[in-house]
Amino acid sequence: MEELKWEITLHDLKDEVGNVTSHKSLRRTDTQETISVMSKSYMPFYNFEFTRLCKDIQNLTNYEILGYQEWNGGKVVLGYLQNPNQTELLGHKTKEYLVVGNSHNGSTSLFLGTSSVMIRCMNAFGDISQNLKVYHTSGLHNNLMFSMNSFTEYLNKKDAFYNKLSLLGGVNVGEEEAKKLVEELTITKHNNGTISTR
Repeated sequence: MEELKWEITLHDLKDEVGNVTSHKSLRRTDTQETISVMSKSYMPFYNFEFTRLCKDIQNLTNYEILGYQEWNGGKVVLGYLQNPNQTELLGHKTKEYLVVGNSHNGSTSLFLGTSSVMIRCMNAFGDISQNLKVYHTSGLHNNLMFSMNSFTEYLNKKDAFYNKLSLLGGVNVGEEEAKKLVEELTITKHNNGTISTR
């Protein structure tokens, strides 16, 4: 996987008579290519901030940075971190990735998510479970600080849930207990002729 060795720069846009408009362009520093045109209310999240965020997550968790990907000419960037401790659920080994995403064209918010696979094409983008989103508004940086605490709490709860699942794998359930469980899960209530399975 590659590093993000380029940055974005902001440029005012002028109309035909030279007046500054309410929009700005975002350009790559390596190719000078315009990535997008956004309104002035759009708050960019620069690549140096993005890679620093990934390093901060690495320091907060035991996940290791694998690298970065860019899509659509840099309009979308992704960072991958992997849990070095392979999770085993009921005898099945699973891979865990944290995916950090950002866009420079407003197509997605800054987000942190989880995935069990590496994304090889944008068609698989929807497979990422985006657990935290921060929008490109003036409060982006403050919201990110708050959201990081929530995400750390989410990871702790996820680990506790996996531990409970592993413990359940060692519990023997007899036929009678299984029947009772099925009955409890499939109790139906008749309300006005409709059936509820809640």
